[in-house]
Amino acid sequence: MNIYYQCGLRKKPNTLLRRHILSEHLAKQGRTSEEIKEIDKLSKDQESWLFHAEKMRHHSTHVWGVARTFYRGGAQDGETRCRNPVTDREVGQDAHLAFREWVENMDALLERLRGSAIEANRDRLYSPKESLTPTPRRPSEGGATIGRGPSCAE
Repeated sequence: MNIYYQCGLRKKPNTLLRRHILSEHLAKQGRTSEEIKEIDKLSKDQESWLFHAEKMRHHSTHVWGVARTFYRGGAQDGETRCRNPVTDREVGQDAHLAFREWVENMDALLERLRGSAIEANRDRLYSPKESLTPTPRRPSEGGATIGRGPSCAE
């Protein structure tokens, strides 16, 4: 979104550029991102795959391993189900199937949102005098940039 909305924000090495930072930056310019709004909505919906995936990722990275339930005996013998560490509810299916589904959902979501972000910013991204090829920069300037359009700060 940083590139598509041409915000020009730089992330620190080994960190993520968080979506709330992008939203705040766009808001200062009187702009919004429907894509970030959609991700935020999914992230807050306790029934969504993204809510579960984010909570489990946070828990397994910063607290302890992946929260899960192991079944022994009965109809579900041998199954391992993910358990959301925030809600303490099982996440519907065997763990490896849940992870696969979340990755597939994320791929599809990102592909769709990438397309809508490009469409929403088509005029800025594809004006005839601009190029979408990386522009070399000195290492002290933080790597390459895409295009030369106005940043969100302008």
